[in-house]
Amino acid sequence: VGTPLVPEVVLAREAEMCFASIAPVINFGAGVCAYASIQHLLIARRIRLEQSHFIFGLLCAIGTVFFVLTGSVYNVDSAAALVDVRRWEMAVGIVFIGVLPWFVAYYCRAQTRIPAVLLSSFLGVILIAHFSLPHGVEISEMPQLHYMTLPWGERVVDIRGVPRGFWHYAWWSGMFAVFAYGLYSALRYSRESRDQRGLSLAVGLGLFLVFLLLQFAINERWI
Repeated sequence: VGTPLVPEVVLAREAEMCFASIAPVINFGAGVCAYASIQHLLIARRIRLEQSHFIFGLLCAIGTVFFVLTGSVYNVDSAAALVDVRRWEMAVGIVFIGVLPWFVAYYCRAQTRIPAVLLSSFLGVILIAHFSLPHGVEISEMPQLHYMTLPWGERVVDIRGVPRGFWHYAWWSGMFAVFAYGLYSALRYSRESRDQRGLSLAVGLGLFLVFLLLQFAINERWI
């Protein structure tokens, strides 16, 4: 019979198991997005003229769904399931990026909405193609299911190196165009109005863009 574990050791091991999994991180992100969505939608309900709060709340709601689907991707048990979950995950991601230019336009009080219309229309074409293609825009043909072991020992589905095609790069080009528009608009708004909100938006979008560039490099196996 082994020595009984004291409560402190039990709690330590449970904490180790919790943080040695990708699921809590994804669930935390979903929770933060859900909370932010509720808060900003409530603000938009009280302040009806401030459309940026409503759009930001909508973005956070979309982000919540995206986090939940992302968590499902890493636990699929077949290539067909991977394609199905990735299809819906990417669809939500495309909608998120398609709505983002409108948040930028209202937040930065843009005089014209033409860039937002053009970018959203392009993302709309990507979304239509996504559901028209057999495996979506991210996957050009049925992939094989591979696994990878994360640095802390967790074994998850490896979504890197799946077959890519034209629409994959069209989708990423559209996404980078949206962030270029967002950064330009935020910096211009900050310079013209001397409002620190514009600079804060630029920093936030810049960090988001760095994360996306890192993800793109990992997916392409450049790093």
